[in-house]
Amino acid sequence: MPEGALAEAVAEVLSMEEKASLRVHGRSMWPWVLPGTDINLIRASSEELVPGDLVLYRRGHGLVLHRAIRRVCGGWLFRADGASQILEEVSDAGILARSADLVLGPLQFGKVPRRVEIFSGWLMVKWAPGLSRAARRIARLRATLSPRVPG
Repeated sequence: MPEGALAEAVAEVLSMEEKASLRVHGRSMWPWVLPGTDINLIRASSEELVPGDLVLYRRGHGLVLHRAIRRVCGGWLFRADGASQILEEVSDAGILARSADLVLGPLQFGKVPRRVEIFSGWLMVKWAPGLSRAARRIARLRATLSPRVPG
């Protein structure tokens, strides 16, 4: 399915239903949201978001799932956990849904009280950039230290 058609289909489902589920592709949220993770979404407006929420929004003809950082005039700033310095501003109209689950790498917790989600989101906003850099360094170090088998 073309990217634009998928975005329209998801937007249509979320306009009729409160919940939807999508599989994450891409590595921009690594190591906190892994490629292939199924994310349960709840339809949300920008007024319902808090910093730290994982939010599904439109980018061009596609969809993006990134972390809400802070409210700005007419929208929100978002950041990928793996790209800690790049902020993207998204208008209120582009916001479709937020994650219904607390996702931490391979761990996914459903039906977590909203206060726990908010606190963990706050931690991710504050600590994820440094932890993501550390995880990338560890992965590079492991790759250089792993024994090479001649092929």
